[in-house]
Amino acid sequence: MNIGQHKTKQHELVEKMNDLRRQTKKNKALLSFKYDNLDFKINFIHISVIIISTVITFIESIKSYYELENTIWDVVPIILATYIALIMAILRFLKLEDKKEQIAQSRENHIFILNKFIKTIELVENFQIKESNIDQWNNIVSNYENEIFDNYISIRTGFDTILDFTDVIYYKKKFLQYYLDEQFVNEDIDNIRRYKRIPNTKYKQKSCCSCLDGCFSSSTKSNLDSFFKDIEKGDLESYRNIHKNKIDSNNDTINDNKCNSNDDNTNKKPINIDNVSVV
Repeated sequence: MNIGQHKTKQHELVEKMNDLRRQTKKNKALLSFKYDNLDFKINFIHISVIIISTVITFIESIKSYYELENTIWDVVPIILATYIALIMAILRFLKLEDKKEQIAQSRENHIFILNKFIKTIELVENFQIKESNIDQWNNIVSNYENEIFDNYISIRTGFDTILDFTDVIYYKKKFLQYYLDEQFVNEDIDNIRRYKRIPNTKYKQKSCCSCLDGCFSSSTKSNLDSFFKDIEKGDLESYRNIHKNKIDSNNDTINDNKCNSNDDNTNKKPINIDNVSVV
């Protein structure tokens, strides 16, 4: 295999690893959605058990203190205790805690392989293939094929085991919504950076509902909706151009002053040392 073929393989390897990195990043996001869903269910069960246990203790204390003999005071604690036993049995039967641990471990594995991909992509992209380092290049390729890619296959197998097809479809829809939100937020940030020198007094409004150190006080918050509407209408572009022209004019003035200063220094007559008398 000549140098040209090695460079072709280098380009293909970088593209392949970038594709795998993007796929791994998306799978990690799907696992995070699944983890959050399970975590919410488990926390809800545990909190409900704590609340109901407290209610049972409260009822028993009230019943013994006031010596209540009504049947309802005996039935309610039994019903609540039955709920606790039932919900905990369902929790153990569905193995939600075990699934949560599996997802957490799989997510950590995805983070590990993502960092591996980033490091290897950086190494492969910046590697200069020469006749003198072909063996080193072959070692890099072998390390990817025999270690990194094998780890990826193992991690992907665990992902397919945890999430079935319906879960993947459901969380992909959720991922799409969050991805769109991320793109919109990034676009808004870019617009804010682009128009950051525009006077912002127009887009600040007083708010009297903020709490500072336990006391209600007025504060200022940004009116982002009005700001982005002005961007869409093009109202801010003219000011941006005026500000840019002003900066360019100031820079030209500074450059002219520098040139004049240099000319003055050049036109200065040299001092004739012979005419200088020493006292």
